[in-house]
Amino acid sequence: MDLGLAGKVAVVTGSRTGIGLAVCRALAAEGMRVIGASRGAMEHRIEGVEHLRSDLTEPGAVEGLIQHAVERTGSISVLVNNAGNGTIRSGSVSASDEQWASLLALNLQVAVRATRAALPHLCVDGGAIANISSINAVAPTGDIADYSASKAALCSFGKSVATEYAPQGVRVVNVLPGPVRTDLWMGPGGPAQTYAARSGTTPEEVVRRAEQEIPLGRMADPAEVADVVTFLVSPRASYVTGVDLLVDGGWSPTL
Repeated sequence: MDLGLAGKVAVVTGSRTGIGLAVCRALAAEGMRVIGASRGAMEHRIEGVEHLRSDLTEPGAVEGLIQHAVERTGSISVLVNNAGNGTIRSGSVSASDEQWASLLALNLQVAVRATRAALPHLCVDGGAIANISSINAVAPTGDIADYSASKAALCSFGKSVATEYAPQGVRVVNVLPGPVRTDLWMGPGGPAQTYAARSGTTPEEVVRRAEQEIPLGRMADPAEVADVVTFLVSPRASYVTGVDLLVDGGWSPTL
């Protein structure tokens, strides 16, 4: 199926690893020119993808990314707000004011700034924004209360923009993945290692138990989330906007 993305330009935040990297790869495979940014160097070089190293929480960084993309390519058709992170806490009120502010700056404010900077360009010929949220936006838990709240706020913001800018031909979708085999879940400080240390078991056992709760019986591969994003930002999904789409292997009905 031709998704109608060839020759268009996408900006992806948080593009170094995981879902962001997979989205860059999927969009480039459809013939898009992709410009990504993250704090670290990209894990793999991908044809058609330009990567900038930038701390997007710094003042002016996101605006500079959008300006760079426009200067390099002349236009933007797609924005993927993927930059984000999270930390396992000891309870709902255990995060400090500074930790709340830091997480909201990355998980929410970067997307707000990117959207604000990109909208004038997306309105020219119509475009699409995909916000990478989380299943925890609708299924919050005490040990990631700040993460859950930031992802819920991202969904709310996306719906506001979707409603306001629909007349200008701009669509906004929120993608809510469940557990995905990325560094965020599997790496240092992620749920697998953290819960293993707390329970005296192994990360592999934590993953096995998590997968038992998912009807499809496994965690997602980043490419599976990226394929959903790619379709949603394409003209093939031209009548889809203002929605939260769960990509969780059927896990949500069992919550």
